[in-house]
Amino acid sequence: MTDFIGYFLIIIGILFDIFGCIGLIRFPDVYNRLQASTKCVTLGTILLLVGVAVVSGARDTNRRIARPTRARACGMRRTRGRAISVA
Repeated sequence: MTDFIGYFLIIIGILFDIFGCIGLIRFPDVYNRLQASTKCVTLGTILLLVGVAVVSGARDTNRRIARPTRARACGMRRTRGRAISVA
């Protein structure tokens, strides 16, 4: 079931990307072209990335990657505080 949802999101994302590219070609004005491509391609890319994450089961992987990043950020905050108190 999870694979079906992931592949569905990927297909919808690709369709939004294609519609954004078509809008980029079809609209007459520069501003309309920018608006069509920006909105469609952004939504399509987000759906595509979420679909890939669902299919690959990246929930556990994201948790493992995020922990060291938070630890480094906390360590950097402590270092800045010490540098300010010493100066």
